[in-house]
Amino acid sequence: MSDLPSVEIDVNLVEDLEITASLRNVRLAPVHRMPLEILSEIFELYGLPEDGIFTAKHDIIRRTYVLSTTCAAWRNAAYATPRIWDKLCFDVSLCRLQVEREVRRKRRKVVKQTPFEFGGLKRWIARSEGFPLELYLELLQEDDEQNVHRATQMLDCILEFRHRIRVIYLSGILHASLPLFHLPRSSLPLLETLSLAGTDMEDHNVQAFIELEIEAFLGAPKLRDVSIMEFGYMSLLTALQLPLEQLTSFNITTMTVHHDPSLFVEKICLCRDLVSLEFHLEFLQGFFTDSPILLPALQILDISFPRLMDGQSSLFHNLTAPLLEEFTLRWEGQHSEEIAADVVEFQKRSATTLSTLKLALNFLDLDRIPDSDTRNFMTILTAFPTVRSFQLHNNLYTELCDMNSILQAMIYTSGHPVLLPKLATFELLYKRPFEFLQPSSLVPMILSRCWPEESGLEVEGMVSRLQKVTLRGLPGEDITSQISHLPGLIVDCM
Repeated sequence: MSDLPSVEIDVNLVEDLEITASLRNVRLAPVHRMPLEILSEIFELYGLPEDGIFTAKHDIIRRTYVLSTTCAAWRNAAYATPRIWDKLCFDVSLCRLQVEREVRRKRRKVVKQTPFEFGGLKRWIARSEGFPLELYLELLQEDDEQNVHRATQMLDCILEFRHRIRVIYLSGILHASLPLFHLPRSSLPLLETLSLAGTDMEDHNVQAFIELEIEAFLGAPKLRDVSIMEFGYMSLLTALQLPLEQLTSFNITTMTVHHDPSLFVEKICLCRDLVSLEFHLEFLQGFFTDSPILLPALQILDISFPRLMDGQSSLFHNLTAPLLEEFTLRWEGQHSEEIAADVVEFQKRSATTLSTLKLALNFLDLDRIPDSDTRNFMTILTAFPTVRSFQLHNNLYTELCDMNSILQAMIYTSGHPVLLPKLATFELLYKRPFEFLQPSSLVPMILSRCWPEESGLEVEGMVSRLQKVTLRGLPGEDITSQISHLPGLIVDCM
C-alpha cells in the first residue's frame, strides 16, 4: 500500500459528487418530476399537527429535519418552502434532554439541527424568507439559574426578528420571559395573537417582576386575541399593559385562589369591542360587587361557575351582552338556583337571541338536591327559546339532574309548549357512563321532532325539525337503528 501514489482529496469536490449522485439516483423517481409547488404543499401538510393545533411540544423540528435530509432534491425543495420554517415549536426542557441524549450517543449531526444551538435558530428563521413568524415556546417549569439563562439567551435570539412575529404562545416561569417583557412599546408591529401561561418564580424574582411595567404589547396595532393563564401567587395582569380597547378575543383562566378577581373584571370592562370571552376562576373565587359589566359586541361566552362563598357572585351576575349568540356554561359547583336566577336576570337585561347553548357539568355538589337541580336547569333552558344547537356534556360519575324529565319536556306534542322549540342540533355526551341508565325519553324526543320537510311545521313557526343528533358514551343499548332511518336526520353515535 505504501507504493501507491498519494492523492489530495478535494472535500468540496466530494460533496458536489455526492449531490450529483443523489440527484441521479432520484432522477427516474416520479417525485423528481413533481412540480415544486405541489411538493412544497405536501411538505407543508406533513408539518401540520394531527389535530391541527400547534403547541411547543409539536415535533416540527424533527419533521423538517426528515424532509431536508432525505435526499438533495428534497433538501432543495424544503429550503425553497418558507412556510415550513415560519413556525417554531420549541420546548426548552425537552430539547435540553434531547441534546444531552444525542451527545451521549455522539450523533452530532442531529444535535446541530436543533434550534437550541443559536446559529441553527437564526438559519431556521432565515429560511422563512420574510413570512410572519409564529412562536410556540415552553421556557422551563423550574427556576434553575443555568437553564433560565440559556432560555433567556434563546428568547433574545428569537426577538432579533420581533418585527416579523405574528403569533406568540409562551409558557413557563415568568422570569425566563423577561427579554420579551423588557421590549419597549411598538416592538411587535405584526403581532395578532398573544398567549401567556406563567408559572411561579422563586421569591427573589417576584418583587422585581411586580415592579415591572410591561409595555411590550402596547403599540401592536394588529393585536386582537389575548389569552392569559395564571398559576402563580401573582397575576400577570398586575404588570401587563395591554391595548384592551382593540381586543376582540380575551381568555382569562386562573388556577389559584390568590388573585383578586376584581382585577380581571376591571380589565374586561375596558374591552368594549370584545366578541369572544372565556373566563374561568378557581374554586371559591367570586365578586363582592354589583357593578354592571356591559359588553355590547360580545357574541361568544365561555364561563365557569365555581362554588362561591356567602355574599359572592359570579361575573355573569352583573353582565349584559345583547348580541350574545353562543354560550358555554361550565358548572363547577355554584348552587344551581343561583345560576338559574343569574341566567333569568341576564336574559331580562340582554334580551339576546341565543343560537348555541352548551352545558358542561364538571363538579358534583354532594349537598345538592337532584329535583331542585332539574328544575333549575330547565329554567336555564326555558330562558333561551331561540336556541338551535344544544350540547349537554356530563363529565361526572353520576347524574346531576333527572335527564329524563328534561328530555320529556323537549318532546313535541301538537298544541302543547315544548322546551327549546327551535332546536335543530342536539348533542349528548357522557364522559363516564358506567353508573348511568340510558334516558328512556331520548328516543321519543328525537322521534317527536323528526318529520318530512314538506310537513310545513317549521314554516308555521311552531317547532323546528331536528337535523342532527350526536351521542357519545351513551350507556345501554345502541339506539342508532331506531333513529338512523328518520328522514333528513344526521346521526352520529359512538
